[in-house]
Amino acid sequence: MIDYKDKNVWLMQGDCLERMKEIHSGSVDVVISDMPYGIDFSQWDVTHDNKNSALLGASPAQSKSAVFKTRGKPKNGWSAADATRSEEFQSFCKAWLAEVYRITKPCSPLIVMTGRQNQHRFTVAAEDSGFVFKDYLVWDKKSAPFRAQNINKVLQNRGVPDVHGEYRLGCPAPVAEPIVWLFKPYPVGTTITDCFIRDSLGCFESSEMKSNLIQFPSRVVNKTHETEKPVGLFQLLVKAFSVEGHTVLDMFMGSGTTGVACKNLNRKFIGIEMDEDYFNIAKDRILDQKAIVS
Repeated sequence: MIDYKDKNVWLMQGDCLERMKEIHSGSVDVVISDMPYGIDFSQWDVTHDNKNSALLGASPAQSKSAVFKTRGKPKNGWSAADATRSEEFQSFCKAWLAEVYRITKPCSPLIVMTGRQNQHRFTVAAEDSGFVFKDYLVWDKKSAPFRAQNINKVLQNRGVPDVHGEYRLGCPAPVAEPIVWLFKPYPVGTTITDCFIRDSLGCFESSEMKSNLIQFPSRVVNKTHETEKPVGLFQLLVKAFSVEGHTVLDMFMGSGTTGVACKNLNRKFIGIEMDEDYFNIAKDRILDQKAIVS
């Protein structure tokens, strides 16, 4: 067993759906997580059952690219079965959200990075699980690769005349990243103020978050995970939605960024990660005696 537990940190290696059953009901104050987006970015990000030999492969062009390293499924998919991918993502979310609901407290915030493609499916799954939608926060990453292909390059390869204008295949540079904010409802006959008096839940600390647009550079120094987010961004979220002494859960811990932010801000932390290599990276980062700021 490679788990770790002390009075402030509890790290579990395994499937969060199973490991969350070990957490006492109503013992978690806040949930902050960067979950799999379900967009076939890597093997850990595949949340559907329709996996064929082409998925996560790479073409000769991709092998030379720093952006498109592997092959995901196109928007239309490769077969009729691919049309259910977003529904399967929603089912994936509902499976673990039931446990998250059980272990959180009234007014506990659920702050989850979900990606642009499937954030609506996650939100519906969370509402169906009993959580109440509060708002979308938007992380302005300041910069992101502009990957949309100029249509004229494609037309030239087909012998079709160019079109006038900057027409492209794809989307604008994705500098905006959605963060879904939900909360566990408070009992009938009580108020948010009651929750705040009892557990310091229901409000957000606004000194660094005056609007739902969070501007923070996306650059990560010495990246240890392929989709790692800046510690500073997660410190902002931890500070906004928790107080010292709160227990914060990240059920998709990855390389431990949420845990590092909690350690730096004197919060207790529960982290769960399925991949053993990433779990060990997270444990080393979180248990390091030095605060990490990048």
